[in-house]
Amino acid sequence: GNITITASVSDAAGNAATQASKTITLDDTSATVTGVSASDIANGSYNAGTVIPIEVTFSEVVNVTGTPQLKLETGGTDRLVNYKSGSGTDVLVFEYTVQDGDTSGDLNYHATSPLTLNGGTINDVSGNTATLDLASSGASGALNNAKALVIDTTVPTVSIASTLEGDNIVNAAEDDTVVISGTTSGIADGGVVTVTFTDGTTTITKTDAVASNAFELTGGQIADISSLKDGSITVTASVSDAAGNAAVAASRTLTLDKVNPQVSIDTTLEVDNIINNAEEGTVVVTGTSAGAVGQTVTISADDSVSGGAISATGTIQTDGTYSVTLPSMASGFVDGNITITASERDAVGNAATQASKTI
Repeated sequence: GNITITASVSDAAGNAATQASKTITLDDTSATVTGVSASDIANGSYNAGTVIPIEVTFSEVVNVTGTPQLKLETGGTDRLVNYKSGSGTDVLVFEYTVQDGDTSGDLNYHATSPLTLNGGTINDVSGNTATLDLASSGASGALNNAKALVIDTTVPTVSIASTLEGDNIVNAAEDDTVVISGTTSGIADGGVVTVTFTDGTTTITKTDAVASNAFELTGGQIADISSLKDGSITVTASVSDAAGNAAVAASRTLTLDKVNPQVSIDTTLEVDNIINNAEEGTVVVTGTSAGAVGQTVTISADDSVSGGAISATGTIQTDGTYSVTLPSMASGFVDGNITITASERDAVGNAATQASKTI
């Protein structure tokens, strides 16, 4: 506080001089730290490369020389953060840049002597050396009491199920309801996985929220890829965690085949399209197919009167033809029109439009 200094004197004859006085200020109290915060950055998760200004507030204005340091608790390697600015004020700023490998669930300074002079000085305007003690972790004035800063530099992962749509092939019946599923690690529930489908020209994008480290396209996010070209479709899944760490994208290849095969019945059966009593035991149906070599063709016959029907199967030959012998029509069928139908599917399950003929 203020100190008054006075000076009094008299000469040899006893004449007293007018007393002189002067007021000076006594300051032997050191500046102390009242709190540590990071008011310029929002609470949340931060990854490598993020710059976090940490503010150390003192009880009075201080002047700084050199480069004092603040030691932060950042996992396996604690970081020494250099003084950046603030000399001549009561708030000093230490600038922390998050580095690969840093981790903290609630960022705070080191428990033991975190604020050091590092060869510099921190003094108040009277020259008193500042007291550098900081509040205990979690207490009022501590960084982790003032802020909730998560340091996360761990890269998450994402993978796509090895088998999609049962066989990694999408046919015409499936191309508008494609479901992609997979797993993640290091992603909190609600994190968004982005799934893309591309034929090299056109890209379709869908999303899903992670739940218990898994994702699966559902509802309106089930993919319709019918507009993509037949052939190889590249599926990718990408995701980032709350701190912005991006997983290495996962990818799978689907085969899109939405071309239906074709089947037809020959124009003339049994020479004249008439079955007599000598032929009804071994009626042979012949025809052609496109896009289903080696697959099964099913031939059915129905007189639509007796309520009976017969069928038999055959194999599409390499030249695209087939020949199927039906069971005997001698019993159960009545004279009149007989409807012959031919049905087939290609190797990926695409169905041909059914062919029919009346004999």
